[in-house]
Parts: sequence; C-alpha cells; structure tokens
Amino acid sequence: MNLEQYSVVLSAALVLLSITTIISILAFAFSRQARVKMQGVDYFVYIKLIGVLSILATIGALVYQFVYKTPVCEYCWWQRIFMFPIDVIVLVTVWKKIKFNEIIIGILAAIGSFFASVHYYFHVQVAIFDNILTMPCSGIGIIPSCTTNHVLIWGFITIPLMALTVFLVILWLVFLARYSTRKVL
Repeated sequence: MNLEQYSVVLSAALVLLSITTIISILAFAFSRQARVKMQGVDYFVYIKLIGVLSILATIGALVYQFVYKTPVCEYCWWQRIFMFPIDVIVLVTVWKKIKFNEIIIGILAAIGSFFASVHYYFHVQVAIFDNILTMPCSGIGIIPSCTTNHVLIWGFITIPLMALTVFLVILWLVFLARYSTRKVL
C-alpha cells in the first residue's frame, strides 16, 4: 500500500468517524431518549473508546513517519505531545479503575485541538487557497516547514485535519464520560 492509498483509507475512516459523531451529537441534543441511553453507558466504555481512538491516531502518525518517511514539522510534534500521553492515561485509568481522569484527557485534547486547527489553517491557506505563507519554522532548515503538505486527499483532508477530528471526537467522548457519571434523575 502506497502513501496515497493509506491516506485514502484513513480519510474514509475519518469521514465515517465524523458522520457517526455528528449523528451522536444531534441525537444527544434533540432526543431525551438518546441522552438517557448515553448516560446509561458505563464510564469506562467511553474511556476505552477514547483509548482506541488515541492509539489508532498514534499508530497512524508513526506509520506516516517511519513507514512512509513523511517529515514531521513543529506543529505535528506539538499535536503528538498532546495525543500520545492520552494512550498512557487511558491505560492507567482502565487498569486502576480511576474515575474523573477524563478531565486530564479533555485538557490534553483541547490543547491538541488548538495546535491541529492552527496547523490545518496554514495547510488550507497554502494547499487550497494557494497563498504563500512564511512560518517561523520555514526558514530554520532543521525541521520541515509547517506549511508543507505531504497529504491532501479529496482536496481538503490533511494530516492536521485528521488530528483535529480525532481530538474533537475525544472531547465529545470526554463529555459523554463525564455525563455518564451524573446521577440519573
């Protein structure tokens, strides 16, 4: 499987994940029955879902780096700094049956979302609108430029968008985990 095929598979999974999450959010917002069902789901189910997503994101990022030799820019490193620890936090949370670690996960996901959205903004400016941007990391030469885009699927999906989507879905699951710990009225 080459880089293009791998990216298309990940992009298709990303679109499916996005659609599922949007349906879940709409069901939560407009259906009391859905809210009751989501509240009835065990806290650790949501935490395990977060763990699966973060592990898949970690593996995906490492495959891009080590298998397809995609250079890692500064913003990618920042996104990794906030994604990779989620794997460990989830593992410890499930293993030790600790509740309320979703707060830590949520903080990491929120900060990671910020870096991913800024990075995606730069990619949109360069890849979609053909603007020329000069970033601080562009002139150093030690690390790749944050505006260089090695993956562009269907004209809008890039690696930062993949990361942003995973971070936002994790934030939604954090909300649901927190919501599931509330007392049922």
